[in-house]
Amino acid sequence: NELHSLDWDLDVVTLRNLKINPCIGCFNCWLKTPGICTINDQGREVTYKIYHSDLFIILTPIMFGGYSAEIKKALDRSLGIMLPSFTMIGGKTHHKRRYKKYPLFIALGTLPDHDAELEGIFHDLVSRNAINAHSPRHGCGVIVKSDGADSEATRRSIRTCFEQTGVVQ
Repeated sequence: NELHSLDWDLDVVTLRNLKINPCIGCFNCWLKTPGICTINDQGREVTYKIYHSDLFIILTPIMFGGYSAEIKKALDRSLGIMLPSFTMIGGKTHHKRRYKKYPLFIALGTLPDHDAELEGIFHDLVSRNAINAHSPRHGCGVIVKSDGADSEATRRSIRTCFEQTGVVQ
């Protein structure tokens, strides 16, 4: 609702409804077919949508501090949007950019109850993924189901993500 109120056009992709094979680690997307996975399934479409968006939002259950299997599979398949060579960013090794423009990135994870350790791992993962994916700005939040979908804590977490990326002030 917040994004609609700001006149953002949304393209919602529900990964569990798509047929996306896992990355096979052939690295053809880096060298033989730059930026395009050689596996011809809906994973290609998802990667295209990620790269061609202004804002990329993930909503995922937090699994052991990380993304769901579906999200992880889609992100692995989008590896070709970066180059196989590396650069140092903030003293850490990351892939070089393949393109000039990359989308803003927001990740919202859900947990059944508060868990500071899992929340911390998730925040670190999202931050490192955003740097590696050359996102100009990113936001990360955790929605705790026991707080309630309409709770002030849930609204604050979502709003903070929007503020971190500059989507709203």
